[in-house]
Amino acid sequence: MNANEPAPAKERNPLVLLCGLGALCILLGILFNTFVISTSGSPSSTSSRASGSTATYSLIGSPTVSADFINRVLTHYHSPAVGEGQKIYDEGVADNIDPVYALAFFMHESGFGTSGEARYSLSIGNLRCLDASYGYLH
Repeated sequence: MNANEPAPAKERNPLVLLCGLGALCILLGILFNTFVISTSGSPSSTSSRASGSTATYSLIGSPTVSADFINRVLTHYHSPAVGEGQKIYDEGVADNIDPVYALAFFMHESGFGTSGEARYSLSIGNLRCLDASYGYLH
């Protein structure tokens, strides 16, 4: 091999290239999700503002979400309550309670019915019936 002659090109391992592309896709996905969440007004984007804020919130009032939105959330979280968005919405409206609070409560208490007692009782509050002669035990 002559000193002026270029070195032969190295063969690239396709697995290394594939792993690099996969890592790039994951990074882009994380960046995209961070951007979408920060611009959508989600709880994660408003929590720092709310924690130092003197703002007050009221359960009572007009709905801030639609029944369709509630169904989309339940579907996203694989809830056994999928399709019950209209019922959750209607119950909130009937009692002059913003349905978004029931949805938040459902998420906090049982992951939308996917954990705890709610898997069996179908209770939005993750509660169980103590009296065996009453409730879902029959």
